[in-house]
Amino acid sequence: MPVTVSSSVDLTASDGAINVVAPINTPSSNTQQFSATDGVSFGSSTLTDGSSISINADSDADGVGTLAVAAAPGPSIVGNFIEIEAADIQLNGSIAGSGPLRLTPSTDSASIGIGTTVGDFALSDGELDNLNNGFSQIEIGRLFGGTHAVLIESATFTDDVRIGGNQPGGSITINDGLTSTDGADISLIGSGGNGAGFPPAANTFLNSDVIA
Repeated sequence: MPVTVSSSVDLTASDGAINVVAPINTPSSNTQQFSATDGVSFGSSTLTDGSSISINADSDADGVGTLAVAAAPGPSIVGNFIEIEAADIQLNGSIAGSGPLRLTPSTDSASIGIGTTVGDFALSDGELDNLNNGFSQIEIGRLFGGTHAVLIESATFTDDVRIGGNQPGGSITINDGLTSTDGADISLIGSGGNGAGFPPAANTFLNSDVIA
């Protein structure tokens, strides 16, 4: 049965996981926060719908907390502002929103895979398809503080996207194409970057095309 809450939701597991097994509905102006050390999961019948949604599946940053979203007939997570931090993400259900979507590894140095299953924090082609069109911007990586090695095998974005981390030591490798549609902008952010893609990643290896 759905759970309707008249105020904001703040669920914390300081030594364990959070499993959401029923839809949670809050007023459109309220926030929902989920924080756990060992993962956060949403079942196939859940719909988390709020103005601002914050999910931290690895709050102690030890690299073992995964966000798992089960497949569902419609979006499993819906919000105007959605922020997700985790050691990894298993996105079998979809995420929808009209504001920014932030997908952040729980550690500064975690490797990131886009369009591939390779990487500590990986988004396969199927998982990218589960990011519904309509976000004002998608961010992948700790843009201000990350030293990620980012591997992009293939990816197409319909919303503006920023990828990378601006600290020395990171890299971005594109092997099989990075494409945007519907006029979406692509920003690759590396060492010394200002968050807007300038300068681009110092260690950027283009083994395929970037089409924007």
